[in-house]
Amino acid sequence: MKSLKNILISLLLLSLLTLSTKSYAQDSFELGKEEFKKENYQKALKHFRDSMKKHKKNPELFFMMGTSLVKIDSLDEALVAFTQSRELDDKNPFIYINIGDIYFKQGISPAAIEQYQKAIDLNMGLIEAHIKLAQTYKKMRKWNDAAKSYLTAIQLDTTNANLYDDLGNIYFLAKQFANAAKMYKKLTELRPHSFDAQYLYMKSLSEIKSYEEVIRVAEKVLALDSTKFDAHRIIAYAYVELKDFKKSETAFTKLKEKTELTAEDYIKLGKAQQGQDKQELAIQSYEKALTLDSTLVDVFADLGALYMRQKRYAESAAMYEKKIVIDSTSLSAYLNASSSYLQLKNYQRSKELLQAAVELRPTYIGSRLKLAQTFAFMDSLDAAKQEYDEVLALIGDQKDKYKNELLEAYNMIASFYFQKQKYAAAAEWARKAITSGADDASIRVLLGQSIMLNRTDDPDENRKRDEEAVRHFRKAIELDPKSVQGHLWLANGLIYLRIEGEDELNKKLAAEAISEFKIVLKLDPKNEDAKKGLDRLGAK
Repeated sequence: MKSLKNILISLLLLSLLTLSTKSYAQDSFELGKEEFKKENYQKALKHFRDSMKKHKKNPELFFMMGTSLVKIDSLDEALVAFTQSRELDDKNPFIYINIGDIYFKQGISPAAIEQYQKAIDLNMGLIEAHIKLAQTYKKMRKWNDAAKSYLTAIQLDTTNANLYDDLGNIYFLAKQFANAAKMYKKLTELRPHSFDAQYLYMKSLSEIKSYEEVIRVAEKVLALDSTKFDAHRIIAYAYVELKDFKKSETAFTKLKEKTELTAEDYIKLGKAQQGQDKQELAIQSYEKALTLDSTLVDVFADLGALYMRQKRYAESAAMYEKKIVIDSTSLSAYLNASSSYLQLKNYQRSKELLQAAVELRPTYIGSRLKLAQTFAFMDSLDAAKQEYDEVLALIGDQKDKYKNELLEAYNMIASFYFQKQKYAAAAEWARKAITSGADDASIRVLLGQSIMLNRTDDPDENRKRDEEAVRHFRKAIELDPKSVQGHLWLANGLIYLRIEGEDELNKKLAAEAISEFKIVLKLDPKNEDAKKGLDRLGAK
């Protein structure tokens, strides 16, 4: 009996051992899953490998093997496992995502993109695939493709702040600042207390010159972090552009309390001070900017203009000369430099600069006018007339548009002939001015003078001319009651109209002439011609 009992016990033990071994073999995949959950990936892999014979057609086994291998950084083996899983289940988009992740980690971006796209083809609503595809494009610096993928992901989840953040960064790097601002605006709505969100939004708004909005956001940035002094800079610059120069100067004061101002800061500060007509302070700011950076082109023009306003013509000319050296296409620099030299009576340099301006833009009437004026100052009358002829040719039939220029050209050409004592030609050009609509007191005086001085041997003809001249002098006074030359020449014309033996007429003419000479002296107390006229007429 004892022997039989021992046999039965042995058989029972053998049966239990067989069942235990069988149970272990059946549960190895499940055991692997348990270890996977515990993040014991090496143990999980051992169980997964033990179950491969039994589960060789189970895509889940190979999927979990691949995932475990990725966790222990065995990417090549993981790729094999995921590939086997894909062969068993080619409709599972997550397999493609994981294969794409391996290629991404290995730096094989085109292959990663292909896998992510296949996942999307299987499930368009899989936001994870769109995000990973976007990240891969971003790594390749394919900004447009990355942006498209992020936009699709945002459509699938409009509350994902990270997507707006990432897409905003892409747009910013691609210098598409308007689009970046839209993304960052949404980011600030989702993260209202995020400094980074407000800061990035501020930077984007600054780039697109949305000045009023950038001030509002910059103030939020400072409320979140008062040490971000560049927000003061952005506020100050924005106020300059909005022409609120007082607030701009205040912002620069706050910025200066935080840090040293840059050369560009001093330029903007100078503009703010110049806008408030604080000329001396503006000059100091511009000069400081030049001390920090002597190549700043804009400073030369602004500083030159301020020097001109303060009649510091030598310094003004020097600034515009520097501007020309750096920017030889700046027409305004040539013209302003020449104006400064005219004030310094350096006619030669003024002429050279104006000739360069004419060469730079031959059709610009302003350059021709200034050149003609310079020739007149140099007593080069023939050259002056030639330039005025060019001005008239450029004006052509645009007389209404260039009325003032037309008046000057006619006036100066008439003056040219007048100085050469060609009075008939001078009168002809003066009449052209008047008939063209370029009429004023000076051209009327010039016309009257030319008519009076163009004497003939016929007394009757001369009287007719004197009478016409007086009419033009009267018209000059009508156009400008304070015209000294108008009153002076009217007085002279009245004297010319006297007739021997016509005592009553002569008294009347003399009385009016005396009145006109007195008006001249009231307007110009030192006028010697008026004094001599009164002496001739025996008046006090």
